[in-house]
Amino acid sequence: MSPPVGDDDKWYGKVVKVTPTSTTPSSVTPKGSLPTTGSSTGDAIAYGGMVILLGAIGGAVYYMKKKKSTKEEG
Repeated sequence: MSPPVGDDDKWYGKVVKVTPTSTTPSSVTPKGSLPTTGSSTGDAIAYGGMVILLGAIGGAVYYMKKKKSTKEEG
């Protein structure tokens, strides 16, 4: 069984009771727009980067195979 939890330190905080006023109702929806993340330009950049990466890998594989076949002939 756990010992009881407590705190014997003095607390110097102050609690202020806030009463809601008619100028700030809690049911008001804030106006404005949310920030957009992952826009269409970001997607296009990501896809372009993938195409370049795959092209570089494909080019490297082609170059290595061509180099290997040239080495076997000579």
